[in-house]
Amino acid sequence: MSDLKYFNFPVQLLNGMFDNKDTILHDILCYSLFAHTAKLMLGNDIQKFKAAAAYYGVDLKDSAENYFERGEELYYSVPERSPKTGISTPMYWEFVKDTQSQFDIACLTAFLALRSIIGADSFCKTNNALMWARMDGNSKAVPNCELSYSVQKYCNEYQSVKIKNELRLNWGLVHYSRYTKGFYVSFKMDLATLATTAEKARKPSKLKEMQQRDRDTVEQVLKRTKSG
Repeated sequence: MSDLKYFNFPVQLLNGMFDNKDTILHDILCYSLFAHTAKLMLGNDIQKFKAAAAYYGVDLKDSAENYFERGEELYYSVPERSPKTGISTPMYWEFVKDTQSQFDIACLTAFLALRSIIGADSFCKTNNALMWARMDGNSKAVPNCELSYSVQKYCNEYQSVKIKNELRLNWGLVHYSRYTKGFYVSFKMDLATLATTAEKARKPSKLKEMQQRDRDTVEQVLKRTKSG
């Protein structure tokens, strides 16, 4: 079993990642530490917050109160049932310490967006519109014109395929989209399992489409017969 630890947070915190990466990552840390304190029983709020930081190996130095206050503010400002995502602590610190390109940040936000869409499931079927929306911190799909300019640059087939290919190569994404509206994704299944699952899901849908076409054809024939 993996011993990786994750900072878990609502997708709304991704808003602004392209332009203010350091601030957004700081907020993700504050929120995640504050959220973790709910699992702790002993001590006052600050003591539990410091215990949460110790659990994640975070050195707050002399700023525990500041981190706590920001975490508390964020925690109570986001709707309770907001979709959540999570970033492993090694990946988090990699993005904190290094300078990334805009494309790297696009891959990070897409990765976190897809994780939020899959949730606790092994896989899901989704589409670009929802992925783009989550990349920008929205819980639901919105018109592209309502997305930030930074995300709009990736709202086309070329850039989306480029991002998903990078996630497949280096981020553990498994992707399947043969004759489907949207696409299937997983971080747990292998391609054969995901493809099998997707194809099984398609059969009932194809049958319904065939039956609807049959009904439409019969109706057209009956109309022509009556009019003749």
